[in-house]
Amino acid sequence: VNAKLKVVSTSGGKQLALDLDTRVDKFSATLGSNQVSQVDVQLQSHASATDMKQFKLADYRLDIAHQGQPALVATGAGTFDAATQDADLQLAVQATLARLLALLPQPDASIPTGSLVFKSHIVSRGKAQTVTGQLALTDFTGQFGTLRFKNYGTALGFDVGMKDNLLEIRKATGELREGQKAGGRFEASGSFETVKKSGSIAVKLTDFNPNGLRPFLESALGDKKLVSVSLNTTAAVNLAANGDAALKTDLSVTNLVVNDPSGTIPATPLEARVQLDATVAKQVTQIRQGQLTLTPTDRAKNELNLTGNVDASKSNAITGTLKLAAESLDVTRYYDLFAGKPKPATSAAATKPAPAPVTAPVNPDQEPPAMPLPFQNFTFELNIGRFFLREVAISNLLTTLRIDGGHVVLKCPATSMMSRLVPMPSSSRPWSTASCRIAKAKWPALPPPARNSKARASPARTCKRI
Repeated sequence: VNAKLKVVSTSGGKQLALDLDTRVDKFSATLGSNQVSQVDVQLQSHASATDMKQFKLADYRLDIAHQGQPALVATGAGTFDAATQDADLQLAVQATLARLLALLPQPDASIPTGSLVFKSHIVSRGKAQTVTGQLALTDFTGQFGTLRFKNYGTALGFDVGMKDNLLEIRKATGELREGQKAGGRFEASGSFETVKKSGSIAVKLTDFNPNGLRPFLESALGDKKLVSVSLNTTAAVNLAANGDAALKTDLSVTNLVVNDPSGTIPATPLEARVQLDATVAKQVTQIRQGQLTLTPTDRAKNELNLTGNVDASKSNAITGTLKLAAESLDVTRYYDLFAGKPKPATSAAATKPAPAPVTAPVNPDQEPPAMPLPFQNFTFELNIGRFFLREVAISNLLTTLRIDGGHVVLKCPATSMMSRLVPMPSSSRPWSTASCRIAKAKWPALPPPARNSKARASPARTCKRI
């Protein structure tokens, strides 16, 4: 460790000049699970003060190096007037991501290339403060878990102001890139009153395409490759001082095409759209529109709607009604798009589990302890006329779930192509003892149970096989 500090006083002590030069070489430490070694740190600054009221930071520079190679450089300057409390501060940061990761390695992370540049200007004048800046990520190639980036980049610009109790996002814009190809733009604006807790914010995503979405979508596509996609979104949130709120959003995905090496997924473009319009007034949430629209098929219209209300004015007695309905729904192509390959079969010897530790015997017929639920007269309805998934076809998928205090009633009328649940009379015991019986349906009959085998309850212990 080496440090040099020079202080010069002139004009009878009214003028002070300060020069600082500090250096730490070959620094080593343990930070959590990371071992940091061979780190060099240097800080230099030049500052002055007049009458101990006006301060000027002419410049400062912080250098961090790892194994003799620069990892991060921060520079800036600033002024401060103690009499008026006015301040002006500038900051610039340049970082080499590969060296920062080598400095603080993370599991499942690899960054061969990439740089980060951040610039900011902070100004305070009286009761008004302004923060402006830019953030740029360039030539980013690396991997975080299943996310893979190649020549990825992003740019963000912002202008935020604060006066009295009002926070304003005047501008927050940015874009994504892959190399020199545009990947999408985003912008946000709004305001928030910090004392009244009221305000609004609007967000817009425009022309997001494979250049911007590839790392995120392909991590979920398995061995499939993203060919084309277009994503656009608008969202608006309003908050009132009395706690009321409103949310309205519209997200659309169009021209979604992937390249499937197996050739099982056709190249016909897929679409998806989510529309939500909800309000909260006096702790009552009203879903005026909740719609999911998928690409229609020969078998289904593919429109799913959610409506209803939830009253949370009493924390221990939440009431409401929600209904999820669709005339017909075919999710085959979307399921195939994101479904992973089946795992290869393994021999019984390879999958033989380790011997389980010896524990006290558990009575399989013993009910778990009662679970109190904070719902009263709460109803959820599911009504899907026809549902398709590959070769599976279900007609009249109707279910009603009603929760009232400690009692849960599940009604499942006759459903074609699947077992139907017929509710049994509820007992006086709480929710954990709710029961129902499985009646005959159009599926083949189940094989008879082995002799002397005991009937087992389902994992949730809410149904009993008859």
